[in-house]
Amino acid sequence: MVRPVDDGPTPRQRRFANDIMQRPQVARPRPHGARWLLLLLGSLSLVGCHRRVASHGHHRRHGHSGLTLPSPAVEVDAEKLKPFSALPASFASKDGVATPEMVALGRQLYSETRLSKDAKTSCNHCHDLDRYGVDGEDSSPTNGPVRERNTPSVLDAALEFAEFWDGRADTIEAATEEEMSDPSALGWPTSSRFAPAVKALPAYAASFGTAFPDQPNPISIENAARAVAAFERTLLTPSPWDRFVAGEKTALSDAEKRGFLDFVSVGCSTCHVGPLVGGTMYQKLGKENPWPNQRDQGRAEVTKVPADALFFKVAPLRNVEKTAPYFHDASAKTLPEAVKSMAHFQLNKELGTEQLSSIVAFLGSLTGSVPGADSSKTRDATVAPSPSAIPDASDSAGTPSAPRAPSASATGHATP
Repeated sequence: MVRPVDDGPTPRQRRFANDIMQRPQVARPRPHGARWLLLLLGSLSLVGCHRRVASHGHHRRHGHSGLTLPSPAVEVDAEKLKPFSALPASFASKDGVATPEMVALGRQLYSETRLSKDAKTSCNHCHDLDRYGVDGEDSSPTNGPVRERNTPSVLDAALEFAEFWDGRADTIEAATEEEMSDPSALGWPTSSRFAPAVKALPAYAASFGTAFPDQPNPISIENAARAVAAFERTLLTPSPWDRFVAGEKTALSDAEKRGFLDFVSVGCSTCHVGPLVGGTMYQKLGKENPWPNQRDQGRAEVTKVPADALFFKVAPLRNVEKTAPYFHDASAKTLPEAVKSMAHFQLNKELGTEQLSSIVAFLGSLTGSVPGADSSKTRDATVAPSPSAIPDASDSAGTPSAPRAPSASATGHATP
């Protein structure tokens, strides 16, 4: 549009100006210098702001001062949370017979080394409660050959649909009894050597009687496993994630919420669901790209079915930032490395640095507190009398061997 040449005011404009000039003028206070300056600057800034918004619409989140306004809070659609749930307040066994006395006995047995042949082995060494239920090793040393599988955490394990990487035990009770009966764990060649070891410690004999009052001969490896499992069922670790799933929107930071959204969009929730964010199914390791280490055939070694080769239990992600190394073969040493590996081998996706960091931030919200962690450092004085003689497996008559001092360390118990 071409503007007309400005030839001065029109006759109409001149008449309007004369009319204004002839009206009575009302005296108005003139602004002081400082006030006048502020008014002038304010009007200029408004004009400048208007021009910036008009010419740079994509910068609308910037005020006229140039400062960036906060981003809106991250919202998570409730639909995305449906495959997940909070931890239960408790999780009893199917028979539901655990009593406080049984749990107390299990807590004591969990850290007791003197019931092993070498007086050095307990559940707590490989499932250290001060280290989130793991020992941090690629594989745990035992009283026999070194096991090839990485030790998973015992925390929250009672809620898993099956125990061990290959799922060969249905319950935490069955898994505990299998481990305590394994010669490579406590070191006894047969489980029949366990009862004499307990009877050599009078305080434990009394504790078994209290925990199993209806049994005439309560001291057995089966009852010991039931007691330890009853204690392990109390090792639930609620975290900020539980409060968030229950409806507390501020329980997670925006970074953790973004991480959860990335976790879902990438496809991690295809397998990692439920209250443990995993532990609900088997999956083939290397589903999209071949897993490098195929020496361990996983579930096929239990079922003897070739189609089960390389199927393993999907690992729960509770406390995952604290339980390195990762996978049954301990092939990932850090959490970012583990997440990146899963994306590649299971989903055929390559994660960028930002997306990887985002998912790791979410996984941090799954870290809870460990109940009774301090009990791994000291034994209850009522069940830890002065060192008593422990029968040696080589002594077929069961007579006591020379007294052995209890060791503060442990070197063998592992749950692959």
